[in-house]
Amino acid sequence: MKQSISRRILSGIGGQALSRATFLLSTVAIIPILLSAWGTQTYGEWLTLTAFASYVSLSDFGLSNATSTEMIRLAGAGELARARSVFDTSLTSLLFISIPVLGAIVVPAYCLPLTRWLNISSTDNTGAFLVITLVAINVWLNTLKGVIAGAICTTGRYGLPNTISAIAKLFELTCLGVSAIYFQISLLGAAVIICVAAALDVACQIFIFCRLVEWAGFTPRINKKLLQKLVRPSLGVVTLNMAVNAASIQGPRLILSAIIGPSAVTVYSLYGTAMRLVDQLTGLFAAPLQMEVANSTGAGDEHRSIILVALGTQLSLIGYFCVVAGLLLFGDWIFAIWTHKLIAFHFNLMALFLLIGLAMQIGKVAQIYLLGTNEVFHFAMIALISMLTSLGLGAILLPYLGLPGMVIAMAMGETAMTVAALSFCAHIMQISLGSLLSELANFSKSARLMITFLHRRKILPSKPIPNGNS
Repeated sequence: MKQSISRRILSGIGGQALSRATFLLSTVAIIPILLSAWGTQTYGEWLTLTAFASYVSLSDFGLSNATSTEMIRLAGAGELARARSVFDTSLTSLLFISIPVLGAIVVPAYCLPLTRWLNISSTDNTGAFLVITLVAINVWLNTLKGVIAGAICTTGRYGLPNTISAIAKLFELTCLGVSAIYFQISLLGAAVIICVAAALDVACQIFIFCRLVEWAGFTPRINKKLLQKLVRPSLGVVTLNMAVNAASIQGPRLILSAIIGPSAVTVYSLYGTAMRLVDQLTGLFAAPLQMEVANSTGAGDEHRSIILVALGTQLSLIGYFCVVAGLLLFGDWIFAIWTHKLIAFHFNLMALFLLIGLAMQIGKVAQIYLLGTNEVFHFAMIALISMLTSLGLGAILLPYLGLPGMVIAMAMGETAMTVAALSFCAHIMQISLGSLLSELANFSKSARLMITFLHRRKILPSKPIPNGNS
């Protein structure tokens, strides 16, 4: 690529900034609006139904993420014809394989007594099925967008796809907020809005793809040799998605709704959202970091990857401790305003959630590295086993400890995932786990690198501080 590494990453961070801003808008404004309009019971039902629909993200078997990484790797090596072949294979698979799988996941929901199983009272089984279907279509469209965005990122414009998605998200949030305040929107109406917004997002991504990507086009074909090569990383991605999304995030919601009720889902989700505020900092550089790791791996520059992982982890931890300080000092006041006093702030419960957050932030960038190198399969298997075990343990502890039982169990699972991610990361980098941990803890080295970078960019006027390479 013609752009420098700093320009590519800064471009990605710029695009992510708007995307993170839309999430904050959703957190600060839309969640309390919907919570006030629907109440804790109905809002919990919305979270439960969308959690069920989110399993549609598994319908492409992780191929879209793996092929996006492969396209960027090939573009980094100058092999644009092979990048086009990857794109064609991914899109063909998504259109002709994952759509039937999507139907196989959604259609049975109509025959199941979901409203009884999940304690849903604001809609009947048909209404619940329609909400799940529309949200599932939204999830599938976002998967399609990921493939197209990956192709756009081969041009080095890491931030552009996220900027487009952020604008579409702003449209979605505005419509949801206005509809909830003035029209008492139903669960089905909310599902329609997010589905339409996702369709507009995909349409804009396709337009940009056709304008910017020099090899733009689509020929329905499947490169069997390429597909065989990507089967392993694809299965790794879908397994990791099952661990992180299906088990860690959505799983507790479904279990809580079935055992305690949707109101417990609301409490768990809002505490989890507050804990994950630090992810908005990580999200600023997560996507461009994964793409740059893929680019570095394609160019054979492993040393640069180690620096990226260390710096990313340190920034995540700094953001985490800032969020911790804010929540522990002002949590009671924040929750009172944020939830209109519908959800109380409990220090002990928040402390348990923050333990989950600490484990997540230590291992998050290592997971991004594994995704960027398409070497995620073995780690993903361990992660899935860890999270499913924690989910089962949480279900056992719920009747005895209540909500804290589920939180404790998930904290144990996240810790196991982090240890596994760091171990596999060190193995691929061909360094010891101790050496990797030393790099992650060396904040002074990263500070020197950042200062030197700022000097080279002429942002700081004085001479660079020597690296010292300790």
